Amino acid sequence: MIDYKPKALVVYAGDNDLGDGRNPEEIFIFFQQLMVKVNIRFGNLPCYFISLKPSIHRWHIADQFRYTNNLIESEIIKLHGNWKFIDVFKKMLDKSGHPNPSLYDYDGLHLSEEGYRLWTESVKEKLG
Repeated sequence: MIDYKPKALVVYAGDNDLGDGRNPEEIFIFFQQLMVKVNIRFGNLPCYFISLKPSIHRWHIADQFRYTNNLIESEIIKLHGNWKFIDVFKKMLDKSGHPNPSLYDYDGLHLSEEGYRLWTESVKEKLG
């Protein structure tokens, strides 16, 4: 990406890491390292972090996803910098507080077309 000059950066990361057994603190450290590397490479570029999503397949570790999101969102707020947090987690839950099945593919992990529409709207809303 040496010659790449983006107008903004949108990042989604950490879902598979937690699913593979890493802990929220590790994901947070990875995020902090990413912030530093992006700043060195791109300067004060507008950056957006899409929250880790809930999923039917990984619902048994939903608290780890919530905690990771909280760590990252708190860091973004604390730094008052060029990063913004896009919360899709809450938007993907149904009225009972569980993942809305219509937003997922048959595997209960990947997004359905409806799930991607929700993400698209969420990102566009934050990009303003």
